[in-house]
Amino acid sequence: MITLAIDVGKSSGWAIRDQHGFQCGGFQFESLAQYKSKVTGLLNTYSPDVVVTGKPVRYYRTLVAHSKYQAIVELCCEMQEVPYVEVVDSTCKKLISGGGKCDKECIKKWAVSKDPEVIPPFPKKMDDAYDAMMFAEFISKNAVNVV
Repeated sequence: MITLAIDVGKSSGWAIRDQHGFQCGGFQFESLAQYKSKVTGLLNTYSPDVVVTGKPVRYYRTLVAHSKYQAIVELCCEMQEVPYVEVVDSTCKKLISGGGKCDKECIKKWAVSKDPEVIPPFPKKMDDAYDAMMFAEFISKNAVNVV
């Protein structure tokens, strides 16, 4: 199964997980139209079987900002008939830390330990790709209902 995971936001990380492991990267954009173009490009390039995104649940401002990017991902998936699912961030972090709390550095150490030759050390502004890897790994290890 090919999983595309996207850590949505103004700067977004993405990860593809398939039988060979991970490929990942990130992108920044200036407009929602550019964001839609990037997401569509990822769908066209990798033809995933499922798309997964993180779902923040704690902070109102994060939820509001997240919702417009999530809507674009869902729209792109629906247009291309690709199933998608949101997973709660803290649920995924339990996979890594055993608890719901795990900061960016913790996620980065986990991601690099998965495959140090494949996973580049992203600059700080692109470290959302590590979060996307976490979402993809979570889906591969857990049965999740997709839309």
